[in-house]
Amino acid sequence: MKITFNKKSLTDAISQLMVAVTSKSVSLVTEGILITAETGENTVTMNAYDMEKGVRVIIDAEVIEGGSYIISAQKLLGIVRTMPGEEIDLKVDDKNTVTVTGGRSMFRLHALNGSDFPGLPVLSGDKGFYIKEKDLKNLINRVLFAVDVGNPMPALNGVYFEIEGNTIKIIGCDGKSFAMCDKVCDLQNKSEGVINFKFIVPVKTATELVKMLSDGEDTVLLELTRKHIIFKLDETVLFSRMIDQEYLDYNRLIPTEAKITATANAADIVDALERASLVTEEKIAGSVRSYVKLSFIGNILTVTSDSVTGSVKDEIAIFHRGDDLDIGFNCRYLLDAFRACGDEDVEIRLNSPLMPMAFSPINPKEDDNFLYFVLPLRMKEQA
Repeated sequence: MKITFNKKSLTDAISQLMVAVTSKSVSLVTEGILITAETGENTVTMNAYDMEKGVRVIIDAEVIEGGSYIISAQKLLGIVRTMPGEEIDLKVDDKNTVTVTGGRSMFRLHALNGSDFPGLPVLSGDKGFYIKEKDLKNLINRVLFAVDVGNPMPALNGVYFEIEGNTIKIIGCDGKSFAMCDKVCDLQNKSEGVINFKFIVPVKTATELVKMLSDGEDTVLLELTRKHIIFKLDETVLFSRMIDQEYLDYNRLIPTEAKITATANAADIVDALERASLVTEEKIAGSVRSYVKLSFIGNILTVTSDSVTGSVKDEIAIFHRGDDLDIGFNCRYLLDAFRACGDEDVEIRLNSPLMPMAFSPINPKEDDNFLYFVLPLRMKEQA
């Protein structure tokens, strides 16, 4: 195999592929990328696959001699990044020795035959729809903080998608916080009929997808097979196994009544919580021992926290309706949720110190609807 690449194009391609390269394996097969090309063609296909998620990238290149080989992704990326010049020559001989040349610099490493690469799933589905990249990116970003890895309930290790007609709803929940966002989008069905899909995307895949999506008007195609979800962006494809579980009945979790409400600016609350986190994140014997307390008294929200090393107090102007209330939270969970609201005004809804606090933006800038709620902690005075 002998190929001439543009250095920037090759660097960008390998960087995208790294999200599906495992670093825990001792095998070059899953630590490597599969490079495939046909003699005389002007494109090269590159694949990475960690057996759960994968990436396929097609880039322009001059293919002098074709072939299919697996090359260490980490080593190749490091080599290409440090090479001088604007072109990279990659050659593999009949002994599977890889020679990478750029300017007057040259590296050699070993390759495996492409036939050793794990079998890839079929990267095309009969069912699917198109959505603007910016819409999908914004929706996922609204809920991603509320999803964690390692939850004992498998369904909660992913982002839940529910699409019906032109409305797309995305939910994240880790058992301690809940985030739901929905929006009417310009969705285009890949086939005929009404769009109606429900599926769960692993949080690691959703996180990498957000990095790939742009803030522009271009569309991304989502396709579904029986076990996989496929995201197609121009010449880049991200694919992943879906979480094959029933999602929780989230409608039962959403608070329907509120004895106490308050209106405040999310950015003001974020600023106060960030200052409080300097105290609450103090770790003792490996665990966080303190919490942040929110006191809704009159038209003032007081944010306080005490730990063995210090204390903090902030006051925020709010519009408050209902009884006064003190309620405690893990500061990080609350901070992540309010950060997702940006600088928008939010309505906060409460019932008691031991029930979830729900809040949502009053006039969302992106014409989407989203709701958050966070479970409180039992404070010392409530024990």
